[in-house]
Amino acid sequence: TFPDYGRNVEDNASEEEEYVSRVGVENSLEIKLRDVTQALKLIEEKKYGVCQECGEEIPQERLQAMPSALRCLKHQ
Repeated sequence: TFPDYGRNVEDNASEEEEYVSRVGVENSLEIKLRDVTQALKLIEEKKYGVCQECGEEIPQERLQAMPSALRCLKHQ
């Protein structure tokens, strides 16, 4: 929900812009957290580093660049 910033139109516009900017960052961080949580679960299950689409090993270079990668480049 959008917070109530008051009745001043100029202040409200600035606050609305800041709110919209933060929502995008929040969504991006939530996606990253979900991927990291999934990668940690796969480590516990001894399934980390395997593409969830094709079952092939994810190249080490990809995992070094993005440790939370769940798929190989072909299936990303």
